[in-house]
Amino acid sequence: MVTWNYTMHYEMFRPVKAHADKAASYISAGRETNRSFDSCFEWWGADAVAITLYRRAQKRPDTKMAKNLFKYLCRESVELVAKKYEHWEDLEELANYMKEGSFLRCRKEVSDD
Repeated sequence: MVTWNYTMHYEMFRPVKAHADKAASYISAGRETNRSFDSCFEWWGADAVAITLYRRAQKRPDTKMAKNLFKYLCRESVELVAKKYEHWEDLEELANYMKEGSFLRCRKEVSDD
């Protein structure tokens, strides 16, 4: 019988939420960043993670995460991308859209060579 590791399942099928939760824990605690934190923003869905954190901060501005957010992320960049994708409600879908776009651009660049 195969059993799912909940963490693996969560990260595979909800990567934006998994990365945002990890980043939020660092930001809320005011922890020093490391590779684990950096990895939250080093994939094709990084903008969706930043938007998730921004939206959480907007909903609950009294939290430590909201107060510390721009000590970790560039305010101008986050607000720009949040505005650009403000019509996207499902940020997991936005990450998939970004992934597809990056693959298409990559294929085009290879085919142009």
